[in-house]
Amino acid sequence: GMWLKPQSVVLHTVTQDGSGQTIRLGENANQLADDPLVVLVNENSASASEILAGALQDNRRAQLLGSQTFGKGKIQSVFELGQGGSGGALFVTVAKYQTPSHRNIDSVGIAPDKMCGYDVQSASFAGTDVFTADIQTDPCVVEAERVLGDFSQA
Repeated sequence: GMWLKPQSVVLHTVTQDGSGQTIRLGENANQLADDPLVVLVNENSASASEILAGALQDNRRAQLLGSQTFGKGKIQSVFELGQGGSGGALFVTVAKYQTPSHRNIDSVGIAPDKMCGYDVQSASFAGTDVFTADIQTDPCVVEAERVLGDFSQA
């Protein structure tokens, strides 16, 4: 509950038959900060980070900057096969996650409020296949600083 108010909806779970559960913060949740918040997301943001990003966005608590997230929103049960799992395992999807405003996460991801990021064609790979970025010039960091600066001047 660090960034959200008590009783805020964090997520919904929805099963195949349409039933589900709403997960809220407790009434005694302690919101530690009410300052402006910007969250950077990209295609590597998955699962729990998408749930948090969606909760912050839907509760109008943070602005998301970056690119579409990965889209991992399945809840799976694991069934071991054979004695002690020696025959492998079976993963069965039993439900899916949705944001507080009931947006699906799985296979869709979370769209940021504003797109930003490196143009991969012109990005620096420093002679390797590994992308290297200077945080001082990262377009999303620069945009986040601008957004937060706008809040402080308001």
